[in-house]
Amino acid sequence: MADATKKQLEKAYIHIQKDEYDQAVSILKPILNREPNNADAWWLMANTVDDPREARKALINVLKNDPSHVQARETLDVLNEQMPPTNEELEMLLEIEDFGFADDFVPTTPDEQLEIDTLFGDATEIDLSSLDDDLEVIREPSDFDDIVAEDLDDLEAEEDPFADLLDEPAPTRVAVEKEEPSRRSRILTPVLVVLVAAVLASVLFVISGTNEDEDNGEDVDSGRSDLPVLAVYEPDTTELESIVSNATNDARQEFGAESEASLVDTPEGGKALFIEACVCIRPDCSGPSADEMPTIVVDSLKLAASRIPAAMEETVPFAGVNIVVCDTSDAVYRAYTPVQSVRDFRRDESDENLAAFQTAWTVVQQ
Repeated sequence: MADATKKQLEKAYIHIQKDEYDQAVSILKPILNREPNNADAWWLMANTVDDPREARKALINVLKNDPSHVQARETLDVLNEQMPPTNEELEMLLEIEDFGFADDFVPTTPDEQLEIDTLFGDATEIDLSSLDDDLEVIREPSDFDDIVAEDLDDLEAEEDPFADLLDEPAPTRVAVEKEEPSRRSRILTPVLVVLVAAVLASVLFVISGTNEDEDNGEDVDSGRSDLPVLAVYEPDTTELESIVSNATNDARQEFGAESEASLVDTPEGGKALFIEACVCIRPDCSGPSADEMPTIVVDSLKLAASRIPAAMEETVPFAGVNIVVCDTSDAVYRAYTPVQSVRDFRRDESDENLAAFQTAWTVVQQ
C-alpha cells in the first residue's frame, strides 16, 4: 500500500473515531475509486455507513479482496443473522470465494460436538492496531439502539443470560479506560450495535447441549431453571444423549460426515432436536449442492421428528434444521416446527400439503 494511501486511511480512521462520518466517507470514496481492491478502505467504509445494506456490500468487498480477514467475516456473519440478506445480496455472498474463508482457516469450535459454538461459531476480538496502536475504542449509544431497546428493558440487571454461553464478555465490544475517564471515543458503532442486537436476539433461541455447564457445574440437558418440571414424563440425561447420538449417526449417513444433531431450548418451552447439514458453494466440495437445500431442509425435519419417541414429545416437542456452508460454521438457513406437524405432513407429502406444512415453521434465519 502506498504511503499516501495509508496516511489517507489513517485520517479516515481518526474521523470515524470522532463520529465525523461524512468526512471519513469523503476520504474513502476517492481511494476506492482509484483502488477498488483495497480491502482496508472497504473495511473502514463498512464501519462508516449506517445503512446495513451498504455495510454488507462493503464487508463483501473486504472478503473478495482479502478472504482471510477474520473480523470482516465474523461481522458479516452476525449482520446476516440479525438482518438476513435479500436474494440479490445472497447472490453477492455466494460470489465470495469459499464464502469468505481463507483456504487454511479452521473454525475455532470446542471439542464437544454439542457445544453451542457448533451451531453459532465464535467471535474474535477486532484488532485495529495496524492503523494506530495508540488509539483506544469504546462503544457508545447510537440511533441503532432502538433496535434492542425493548429487549434491554426485559432483562434483569442482576441476571446474565449469556453466562452459560460465553466464558468471557463478548470480545467485539472493546472497552478501555483513558487517563481521563470522562473522555471516551467510539469506532465501528453501526456494526457493533448490530452485534449487540444479534446477541440479544439469541435470548429468544438459547442453545443447550449435553456437555457440563462450566459456570454452575450443572448439566445443561436438565433445561433452564425457570422452566416448570414436567410432571408426565421427565427423561434422564442418558435418554437425551441417546436421541442426539442416534440422530447424529442417521444424519451423517443421509447428509454427510459433517452433519450433527443437537438439542435446543425453544422460546415456546421444551426442546427441539436440530439436525445440522451442509451445502456446497465451491466446485471442489464433495457435499450436497446449494440447489438441494429445499429438499435437505424437509428431509432434516423428517429425520429429526423420526428420532423423537412419542413418549418424549412433551420434553422434545420440536424438530429443527440448521443448514451451513460445508467446511464452515456459517449458517444460511435455520428453522424448527412442532413434531406433530411433521408427522401430519408425512401422511400426505403432496405439494399442496407442503405449502401448509411450511406455514408451521418458525424460521430463525434465512
